[in-house]
Amino acid sequence: MKSNFPIHTFTDNVPEGYLINVEKVEFLNPYENVNPHRHDYYELFVFADMNGQHFVDFERFPIQKQSVHLLLPNQVHRVERNVGNGFVIMFKKEVLKEFNAHHQWFLEAPFFNRGKSLFTACFSDEEFSFIWQLCTTIVSAFSAQQERNKEVIQTLLEALLLKIKTSNESADSVNAVLIRHYLLLLDQHFIDKQSAADYARLLKVSPAQLNSECNKTLGISASQLIYEKLILESKRLLVSTSWTAKEIAYHLNFSDPAYFNRFFKRHSSMSPAAFRKRKL
Repeated sequence: MKSNFPIHTFTDNVPEGYLINVEKVEFLNPYENVNPHRHDYYELFVFADMNGQHFVDFERFPIQKQSVHLLLPNQVHRVERNVGNGFVIMFKKEVLKEFNAHHQWFLEAPFFNRGKSLFTACFSDEEFSFIWQLCTTIVSAFSAQQERNKEVIQTLLEALLLKIKTSNESADSVNAVLIRHYLLLLDQHFIDKQSAADYARLLKVSPAQLNSECNKTLGISASQLIYEKLILESKRLLVSTSWTAKEIAYHLNFSDPAYFNRFFKRHSSMSPAAFRKRKL
């Protein structure tokens, strides 16, 4: 399948052996606001005094002062922003596994597994000052490009992500863990498992319990999360490939292309053909 979205790989302009890269974003990249694209790695944007818009998977998110945006691998995005101060920290998923006591916590964290959405957060002056200092220290350590600095950079990134996470999430509960596991399973199996009951069996809970916890924690049913995942992937394929709606339907495990068309229209208020004609 040939994609119309450029895919930026982590190895582009990164020293060999590094799983983390960092850049200042005071200047404007010419590709940012005209070319939607995707990455095979995470991008953490830290905006100090910028304004603008961040378009991610057909949704619009405002860029606000003293905020962060966490972009997941394979999400399609483009940025429209003014000139200001900021950083973008790029890292591979593998680096999360290197974090000592917190590696599983990060791998399962909802803000690393949001599926269709973008994690965004704004911070107080005190909190953002701490975040900014960590970013500045990461840049200094990275600029030296010394072998011993790899571990330092990794530790600084872990501290930065911990700060962002703990500032925006309440303490873990049994229910929060259940939702994290559901989001992870959904990301892996949404094509071959399209029933909430399938996931409930994997999670060893009843469908009613899974649905109740999704509504309580996320404000949306377990089934609706599956539908939104399928619709998002449908939109990506409609925009980035020349596949027909019938081919996309079969790829997404719909046995009846006519039902796929009705499903798409019910959940996005337009037909696949009409959506394809729209500009991202």
